[in-house]
Amino acid sequence: ASQSYYGLALVVHTTNPSSEDSMEIYAEVVKGLGETLVGAYPGCALSFVCKKMDLDSPKELGYMIVCQWIRKRRYDLTVVVGWGTNKKLIISILAHRNAGQCSLIRKTYAETYGEDLLKSIKKELSSDLRAILLWIMDPAQRDAFLANEATKRWTSSNRVLMEIACTRSSHELLLARQAYHSRLKKSLKEDVAFHTTGDFRKLLVLLVSSYRYDGPEVNMILAKSEAKILRKHISEKEYSHDDFIIILTTRSKAQLNATLNHYNNEFGTAIIKDLKYESEDNFLGIELRSIV
Repeated sequence: ASQSYYGLALVVHTTNPSSEDSMEIYAEVVKGLGETLVGAYPGCALSFVCKKMDLDSPKELGYMIVCQWIRKRRYDLTVVVGWGTNKKLIISILAHRNAGQCSLIRKTYAETYGEDLLKSIKKELSSDLRAILLWIMDPAQRDAFLANEATKRWTSSNRVLMEIACTRSSHELLLARQAYHSRLKKSLKEDVAFHTTGDFRKLLVLLVSSYRYDGPEVNMILAKSEAKILRKHISEKEYSHDDFIIILTTRSKAQLNATLNHYNNEFGTAIIKDLKYESEDNFLGIELRSIV
């Protein structure tokens, strides 16, 4: 039986046509009218089977259809004419899936065809497929991918590593390092150390490799002491001093905030103003102020 409700078309088979199991329902739902269901549009229908005695536990099949279609287009069309216009259809499928759905598609694709969907897409990497590649990655894989790009194309104006290191929680950064190691068979720390030099290396190696405490507890005695250390090195323009860098890159956010607040109260100015006032060089003016 087929019906259309609220712009959705659906068909329900009271006997599963694939297995001929009379105790199993097979259904498909798709956005559009009835002809959409029978028009063989790839990857459109959400299909599922369900035991008649257990209607609350349907088994979703729709993503298998998506995977089959992507694989067919990936191998058939690359040999003949490339992805061409079909690339747009693949993008339209994956770009409209949320993170959970993309994860399920990747899992189903790998289990069915023994190949990572990311690798299949990467073989045809272009600007629009790069966006899709990033979209279907989980957050840790995405950070690892972007960090690897940033290290290989390193310039002093590259902000990607700073953003990843300064905006992720300790656990998120750990997952990114693990994903980097798993995918590239080397560590993020060693790549950063190899591709950067001087003060950038000293700062970034500590940022990407530290595991900061994420809790709210602070040591006020330490905060007062380190506020004075920061003030001393800023006054003497020792911005790459080991103590200066270690405080900014390894302390928890709560501890660093306590230190910076004491700096402001003790010396009557915010540290970011002192940094900006003392120098506008690239290392200090951008990287250090990004941390604080």
